[in-house]
Formats: sequence, C-alpha cells, structure tokens
Amino acid sequence: YLELENGGKAMSSYEKAAAQAPNDPIPLVKAARVASRGRLYSQSISLYQKALKLDPKFADAYFELGEVYYYDKQYDKVAGEFQKYSDLRPQDNEARSKLSSLYFANKDYEKAITEATKGIANDPNDFVFRRILYYGNYELKNYDSAYTEMNKFWAIKDKKVNELDYVYSARIANEKSDTSQAIGFFDNALKANEGNCDLRNEYSRMLYQNRKYTEAVNQYLTLKSKCGGKLSSLDVFYFGRSYYNLG
Repeated sequence: YLELENGGKAMSSYEKAAAQAPNDPIPLVKAARVASRGRLYSQSISLYQKALKLDPKFADAYFELGEVYYYDKQYDKVAGEFQKYSDLRPQDNEARSKLSSLYFANKDYEKAITEATKGIANDPNDFVFRRILYYGNYELKNYDSAYTEMNKFWAIKDKKVNELDYVYSARIANEKSDTSQAIGFFDNALKANEGNCDLRNEYSRMLYQNRKYTEAVNQYLTLKSKCGGKLSSLDVFYFGRSYYNLG
C-alpha cells in the first residue's frame, strides 16, 4: 500500500497488526512513520510514545520521534530524543553529530562539547566534532582548549571549510596572541564574504590593538569605502590614532 502511495490503507493495516500484536512496538512505529509522511505529527508522536512504552530500548524510535518533534516545531523536545538514541547507539557518529550541532545551536555549549568529545573518541578525524569543540570552547572562554582544537581541526586533510571556521579561528588566535594566524584567518574570512562590515570592523580594531597601524588604516579605508562610510565614533578614533601612530 505504501508503494502504491495509499497511506490510508497502509495505516489501517498497521493498526490491525498493532491490535493483533499489542505487545509488539514495530507496527506502532510503522504506523507512526505513515502518519509523519502525511504530516499528521500529533498522531505520529502519540504512536511513537506508545511504541516506546512497550520497548524503552527501541533506539530508532527515539531518533525518529526527535525528527517528528522538529517537523512539528517542538524544538525544545528534539535534543532529548536524540540524546536517548545516542546513548543506546554510541557508535552512530552521524546521529551524534546532529545532536552535538543541535546543542551548539541552542547555546548549550557544555553538552555540545560533551557529545563532540564522545564522537571524537570514535573518529579523531571527524571535522564536524573538531569544529564544535573549538567553537564551543571559544564561547565558554576556554581559549587554551579552543586553540588546541582549532589547530587539530585545520590539520585534518579531508574537511569542508566554511566562513565561520575562519571567523572563530581568527578570534581564537587573537585571544592567544597569535597575531600572524589571526590576520591570516581574518583575511580568508573576508575573502569569503567581502561585504561583512561587522567582521571587517572587528578585524580593523584587532589590527590597531596589535599595533599593526598600516594594516589597520588600510582596513578602515576599505570599511569606509565598502560600508557606506558608517563608522562609529570609536572606529573614527582608532582610525585617527592609527594615522597618528604612523606619524
């Protein structure tokens, strides 16, 4: 029936199966999947919950329930179900990656780091977990750990790099007084997004604070040109001081 795209008859058949095997969670999970496909999220959630009462160790049901909560915009319940799944399937790095990323997105950095650390134990070259580790430690102001994980991230050969990787790396390197690395990362971030005025502003101030006055002047000139001349009073002050320090 599902192959024939007849969801109603498929659901009816699974319901009959569930009635004949009341202690078997599988028909309930199958019915929950049909309900989810039909965007009947409340019904799907109820069916998953019934299945999990019958078998609290049905790992896949937790993960799928988490996805249905997401589709139903009950975002606060998603991570809890993913966590239960990951506890039952600790070797599933793909699921743990979603969980860790979800915790990070929710600004629960401690939990994001905990899950990423478990994932790294399974695969030390998983760049997603390394990314979460250095992002998360930066947000928690654990700059030594962030710097260590950042360098391990960049040492991984097969990885997909995004703009935020450069941004976080620049900030971490700056916190560790690694000015040359910070400059390199800021430059790469701005190559990826030349119109990021806030980032260019941050870069300009960093250059001034590290006494790179010529570079600071050049960045302030670019900021003035690309961002419509909208410099704050503090920007203008640093801009002027950079010129002053160059004589």
